Amino acid sequence: MNDKDKFYGALVEWKKKMDSISDSGAGAYLKVLNVAVISQHLHEFESGKRNPYTTLTDALLKQSENMALFLAYPIFDNRSFADMDEEHTLSVKELYETAWTSYSEKTYDESLVLIHKRLAANGMDAYFFKGKRCLDGGCGTGRFAIAMAQLGAAESVGVDIGTRSIFFADKQKKRLGLNNVSFREMSVDRMDFEDNYFDVVISNGVLHHIENTEKGLSEHLRVLKHGGSFWLYLYGKGGIFWEMYDIFKDALKNVSYSTATRILRQFHLRENKFYLFSDNVYVPIRKYYDYSEVHAMLSRYCKYEHHVLKGATGDDDVKDLLSQPYGKEFWGDEGEVRLSLVKK
Repeated sequence: MNDKDKFYGALVEWKKKMDSISDSGAGAYLKVLNVAVISQHLHEFESGKRNPYTTLTDALLKQSENMALFLAYPIFDNRSFADMDEEHTLSVKELYETAWTSYSEKTYDESLVLIHKRLAANGMDAYFFKGKRCLDGGCGTGRFAIAMAQLGAAESVGVDIGTRSIFFADKQKKRLGLNNVSFREMSVDRMDFEDNYFDVVISNGVLHHIENTEKGLSEHLRVLKHGGSFWLYLYGKGGIFWEMYDIFKDALKNVSYSTATRILRQFHLRENKFYLFSDNVYVPIRKYYDYSEVHAMLSRYCKYEHHVLKGATGDDDVKDLLSQPYGKEFWGDEGEVRLSLVKK
């Protein structure tokens, strides 16, 4: 049996064990920590340079052993270990209002540096933004909107459905002393802007989380001027990274987000790790696309020129990742869909 077959065998066994454990009390603790531990191992192989299968197989087998011991003593599975919440359907708004606004100022500023590096890698510097009207669609805590304002945009606007996210973004704007950026509560598939209003439009990791992705794309293109630039990032199809997170998501489907959040905070999970766990495990809607599907949608609304966006570093760049020995196995044949478009 090769490494890949061993990995999938261990993954199936792990999932069976997870499904046999209670979703309440100590069972909830064990399930959440199980996913947190294995996901940490998973992220060690994002660069695609090393074989992920052996390490992940060992981690899955070890956690399966731990669950077997737990199941041998069911007396410990009682509700006293966790104050469980009433189950309810988690919305995208609720999730990101919690996850995004958990950042400290230090973590926020560090993430803002990464945004600047990504923009710079694609020639989007102060000269590029000077005097332009810019939109950050689905802005969350406003990092792209703030970065564009810092780079000299005449007007930078961030829109998001999250009330708390907008409030958080406003706080950062004031803290950083910016007066050329504003934030509005608004859905990205029904934006209250005139046609051809913006010179630059950003949609970074947003539209794969909404019900009607194509409607969201058409709205971003509608408000973009002819000759304007559209930055688009969507999750790509294939690869074990999202395959595993889909399994994690299913394994915790009956453990509420608020319960998982309380458990992880008790174990002092770092801010960025807490965000990744929230985003990757608990987001209600997550879709995957290949380039042909995205181009088919885009071409229904306008003509355009395009190229693939570059990453801030090698490990952040799609082409570099896919060139690595295990890049395509980890991220799929095409990796994430990252496009820069100019609307004709």
